[in-house]
Amino acid sequence: MERCTTRAAFCQGVSALAETLADDIWTMVVETAGTDGADTWLRQHGGAWLRQVLGVALTARAEQLGVTGVCGGGGTVAFRQRRPVRLHTVLPGREVDATLIYGQCAQCHAGRWPVLRELGADAEGFTPALQALATLAGVIEPYDAASTELLGRFAGVAVSAEKIHAGAAGGGERQ
Repeated sequence: MERCTTRAAFCQGVSALAETLADDIWTMVVETAGTDGADTWLRQHGGAWLRQVLGVALTARAEQLGVTGVCGGGGTVAFRQRRPVRLHTVLPGREVDATLIYGQCAQCHAGRWPVLRELGADAEGFTPALQALATLAGVIEPYDAASTELLGRFAGVAVSAEKIHAGAAGGGERQ
């Protein structure tokens, strides 16, 4: 789907994606006359659909927010460029791709991503829900098992043991 800057364009694009998903589900469940693997198929393809729609919505939100403002050091933040960004989520398949507006302070050269800040994503693009899930997994299980057994098996996401350790170590401070 192209970058949408209006609600109408977004809704039209989502409708087209939903029609494709509905056709795929019909073929998978009804025409093949079997529900074996339907859950796995829906997790993979339904998650991909949700990730694609969310990516387009975040791109549109970035356009709406813009990037102008004042940096913490007092410098002026101005638009620098649109950049592709990959967010890590709890959605099946995990990654959401979006094109976000990036700004930079003219004085200290610090970068600014208004949508990522608004979303609460960390520096590596992990959304708050994935951060919380990784922290919980790290409290319940040893870090390696938390990554493979809990997050991999039940959420379909892969998070490094180091990331889980960092989340568990700093988790109490964020609360």
